Amino acid sequence: MTDNNQPSNNMTSISGNAGDNRLRGSGAENEYIQGKEGNDDLAGYRPGDYPTENAYDLLSGGTGDDKLYAVGGSQADLYGDEGNDQITIIENLDNRDLAGNIKIYGGDGDDTVKSYAGDGIKISGGSGKDKIIVYGGTDVEINGNSGNDSIYLNKHSGGYHGDIASIINPGEGNDYVRGSMYSEVLLFNRGDGADRINLASLTTSGRTTEQNIIRFGDNISVSDIDLDDSGSQYIITLKENGINTSDSITILYQDNILLEFADGTSYDINNLPAPVYGTDGNDVISSYQDIKAGDGDDLITLQHSSLPGEPVRTAEGEAGNDTITGESAAGTHLKGGTGDDTLITTMGYNEGMPDAPVTILEGGIGNDQIRTTGSGNEIRFGLGDGQDTLSLTEDWNRLNDDYIQFGAGITQNDLRLITFTDSQDMLLQILQNGEPTGDTMTIQVADGYNQTDYNYTLKFTDGTETSLLSVDGYLQGTSAADTISSYQDIKAGDGDDLITLQHSSLPGEPVRTAEGEAGNDTITGESAAGTHLKGGAGDDTLITTMGYNEGMPDAPVTILEGGIGNDQIRTTGSGNEIRFGLGDGQDTLSLTEDWNRLNDDYIQFGAGITQNDLRLITFTDSQDMLLQILQNGEPTGDTLTIQVADGYNQTDYNYTLKFTDGTETSLLSVDGYLQGTSAADTISSYQDIKAGDGDDLITLQHSSLPGEPVRTAEGEAGNDTITGESAAGTHLKGGAGDDTLITTMGYNEGMPDAPVTILEGGTGNDQIRTTGSGNEIRFGLGDGQDTLSLTEDWHRLNDDYIQFGAGITQNDLRLITFTDSQDMLLQILQNGEPTGDTLTIQVADGYNQINYDYMLKFADGTEIKISQLPTPLMGTDSADILYADSSQHIGVKAGAGDDTIHVSVSEYATEVFIADGEAGNDILITNAAAAVHLKGGAGDDQLEVTDNPVIVQPDTPAVILEGGIGNDTIKTSEQQDIILFNSGDGYDTVTFAMYQAPDSQPDIIRFGEGISASDLSFQGSVDLEISVNNSGQPTGDQITITDIASVDSAIQLEFADGTSHNLSDFWLI
Repeated sequence: MTDNNQPSNNMTSISGNAGDNRLRGSGAENEYIQGKEGNDDLAGYRPGDYPTENAYDLLSGGTGDDKLYAVGGSQADLYGDEGNDQITIIENLDNRDLAGNIKIYGGDGDDTVKSYAGDGIKISGGSGKDKIIVYGGTDVEINGNSGNDSIYLNKHSGGYHGDIASIINPGEGNDYVRGSMYSEVLLFNRGDGADRINLASLTTSGRTTEQNIIRFGDNISVSDIDLDDSGSQYIITLKENGINTSDSITILYQDNILLEFADGTSYDINNLPAPVYGTDGNDVISSYQDIKAGDGDDLITLQHSSLPGEPVRTAEGEAGNDTITGESAAGTHLKGGTGDDTLITTMGYNEGMPDAPVTILEGGIGNDQIRTTGSGNEIRFGLGDGQDTLSLTEDWNRLNDDYIQFGAGITQNDLRLITFTDSQDMLLQILQNGEPTGDTMTIQVADGYNQTDYNYTLKFTDGTETSLLSVDGYLQGTSAADTISSYQDIKAGDGDDLITLQHSSLPGEPVRTAEGEAGNDTITGESAAGTHLKGGAGDDTLITTMGYNEGMPDAPVTILEGGIGNDQIRTTGSGNEIRFGLGDGQDTLSLTEDWNRLNDDYIQFGAGITQNDLRLITFTDSQDMLLQILQNGEPTGDTLTIQVADGYNQTDYNYTLKFTDGTETSLLSVDGYLQGTSAADTISSYQDIKAGDGDDLITLQHSSLPGEPVRTAEGEAGNDTITGESAAGTHLKGGAGDDTLITTMGYNEGMPDAPVTILEGGTGNDQIRTTGSGNEIRFGLGDGQDTLSLTEDWHRLNDDYIQFGAGITQNDLRLITFTDSQDMLLQILQNGEPTGDTLTIQVADGYNQINYDYMLKFADGTEIKISQLPTPLMGTDSADILYADSSQHIGVKAGAGDDTIHVSVSEYATEVFIADGEAGNDILITNAAAAVHLKGGAGDDQLEVTDNPVIVQPDTPAVILEGGIGNDTIKTSEQQDIILFNSGDGYDTVTFAMYQAPDSQPDIIRFGEGISASDLSFQGSVDLEISVNNSGQPTGDQITITDIASVDSAIQLEFADGTSHNLSDFWLI
């Protein structure tokens, strides 16, 4: 049925305009009636006039929702064109028999076609959701085309004129068809969708000898039919490769239907070859019919054998671990389903029958065993099918007809063939995106045969094919210590293997790989071109011998990759790529010959390693070099040692270094240091130095200009002497031990941007001697007792500073000066207590402390000058006379000797000033009315507070008088004084002031721990003796208060248990 709405030359044209037209033909001529745009009403006749027998009308609605009319028995072609059109064939009133002369084309849109009369009418609905109703006529052809169409055929009073009332092709889409009481033919093809049909009962209409026919298209056979007749309707579902598709026919309320197939076979719908169904148990089934075994571990035998033209029979194990045997090798389809199944074919009949159908063996999901006999077998394998094993039971020479068919998603590039050193078996590994999926097929090679006897053809869904032995792959070793020599890729497995890769790639050929995997392997590549030696885990040795890439610029490089472990890599010839990554351990790289060809070799670092992550270490006792791998500036433990052969030097081994970010550099341009030994080394260098253990003598010759990196000389362990020959851009680090750090005249004078010189003694008692300006002296907690001195250029000290480490603040420093020296001692405190760490600043002869007023800097960003630190006044071991002032000192420590200490404290002082006589018979005198603590220390001391007519400020601490151990004499003032007395303090004599100043608080005698009120006894007359007892016995400790009658009775006695009493509570004054 051809769709052509173009008029011929002998037709009269009647055309409408762009609006809604109502056009009528004469009915007596050949007329072309064209509606154009708009919703048109077109007919080839006028009311009451019917077309003559020879008149032909061509109606074209054009765009719009048009109405087209013709008369049954006339000659007309009607085209609805675009839009939701209504096309009607009215009844033939004069019973003219002009069968086959009306053709209807609905075109695009949801059209409605009604035919009330006319045999041989041909209707094409076109695209869209069409509704086609035929009320009469025979030999009607209906094509729904695309869309979800509805087609109705009804009985007409005009009678029945043939064996077939109509041929219906619903076309693509989910269509509905209702038949007449006469026999119809329904056409159905793949892709037609899910149709529903209601064919009238021919039995009810008395037509018991006739049948409705469903005629299937090409590539559909009875084996592709899945019939469900379990309910009141039949459902036919099409299968493809044994899998149900979305194409189906639902048959409502019918009987007497014949199914016809393109191969010439036909079946009554009630007599289709029915499969044999198993149960959910473990069934034993043997049949010539199709079999569906259900759940359970079933034992199945398919006895069928198809001759050419016969349908293929299927035995499907479905769920469970099934054993399925096909008793012939022709025309059977064995399907394991889910589970670990065994599929077996026995001798078939297809030998000498080239058109006999193949036998299909499809293991399905699970780890299946597939055993074939004879030729003509198709083994199917798809993604997710698991680990299958394929074997032949006999007839090896007939394998050339067998093939493996891979499912969707598997291409040639998704296969890897693995062979083995201890077996002829082969393993096909299935990949996706280059990675194993876990799906494999093992091809077992029988004894007495080899791999070439099993060179299956491999076929793919894209139509391509190849042979098994042409698939790329590798040779697999065992877990033992293998000796392997091969031209193909190698994976040696566990064990300490000895591997030789004999392959050499020319330009354009693939690179071959030998991988040691686990174990301490030795891998030799016999050429230096196109091989990849991979050590894997373990301490491996990788060796290349002379290759063929000399003079071949396009030859592929040889790759040597030690992997995890401490590997030895030995190269020969040019064109070698040495790979090293994070976690690869401590590898060693050496050349065996051809030093002059090293310019083509390079080291390729893996992901996460950049130029900034490398440190090059050279040695005082060797030409070898060590590349250290860092992360965040810290060593990872990964290193690459470059061994330099005798007679060569480091410049002969200046490898190119490449990185994953595309950058590259040379080995000797990597920053690093010179490493000393554990002995007492003498080292002089321009590069960074780490001297190692031993008492080393080190000279750092480097001087950094602005923008250049600072160089470091580190003594490490031992009592080292480190000299920096310039005062700019060097970092001298003593490390552990009593070190001496010295700087000589530098070059940073007049260069404000020149980097400072850093001197860091480290742990131990170090000597630091600086020259010139721009020196940073570092000192931290635990650094010991260091000494800092200047050798010359005192006037340039203003640029020097001392940098304290973490945990040291301004409040943690105490500056101690001496009566017999200009030197200063910086004492480091923690929680106010000395740590033992000190920094002595030595003042040279002819200079004073002002010349050494260093800037002090702290980790919290604060800074202060030494002169701004509070300083205690320190005495000597002689008999010192000391004058202490709270505005200049933070206290007094008089030292040993019979010292005299005069203490002056501001009347506005809020912090207590402590004057400690320490050892000796000391005299401590203060005129302070408050905020002073006189401590006699050991010895027979005199403590005196002279009267000072000042007003004591509110909340100011009282004067504290503590004689300490010895027989001390204490005199108080008219202000409140506190006398401390402890067990073991001896015989003290206290003279209280005769008068107390107005508003003054009473004086206090405060007893220490272990002395309570009950331990005291009182006696005397002029003087009062207060004795300290222990269990009623005198301890020898006593306080004598002179002239007790003149003493204020409000004097308080306080005890450590928190109790207090007036003196008058114990002695009547």
